[in-house]
Amino acid sequence: MLSRLTLILLLSALSACSVRFPQIDRLMEIIEEPENPIERILWQANIGGVSQDVIPITAEQGSVYANKQGASLVYDGFIVRTIETFSQQIRHIDIRDEQVGDTITREVWVDYRPVATWTCDIWRVETLLSSTQQCESLGVTRINRRQLNPQGELIDLQQYLGIDDLELQLKKKITNQ
Repeated sequence: MLSRLTLILLLSALSACSVRFPQIDRLMEIIEEPENPIERILWQANIGGVSQDVIPITAEQGSVYANKQGASLVYDGFIVRTIETFSQQIRHIDIRDEQVGDTITREVWVDYRPVATWTCDIWRVETLLSSTQQCESLGVTRINRRQLNPQGELIDLQQYLGIDDLELQLKKKITNQ
């Protein structure tokens, strides 16, 4: 009876524990390790001299570039449409377009109020991997630029925000973890 009770207690104790073999665990780690270090894709957003690292997240309205500090930028495939909590000076910017033919009327809203209106051309392809867009307001002309990689993905965006000579640069960078 005592041996039966000992066996039941031993089996109960073993079922709650896991048995590990260090030699096999290390072998599995070696097999599962990638040959190259893991690449971590980061982007750097710079507005008016303030830089923040952000990561891309695919969303319904495009790509959202965000970080833990609360900064976020919404990119629709052509330009950044919304900027949130980027710095103390840049809390909320919306960029709204209305296109008629080859002309785009671009309104810039800051903190939910319209502050500027620009007239922009459609994007013009400069090379297979880069394009530009010219915008004008009150005799001032600014050029937006996009650079793509061979897969057609954005790697660099320079966008004039239309207020206080602020320019946004969103640039892809890769770091190894």
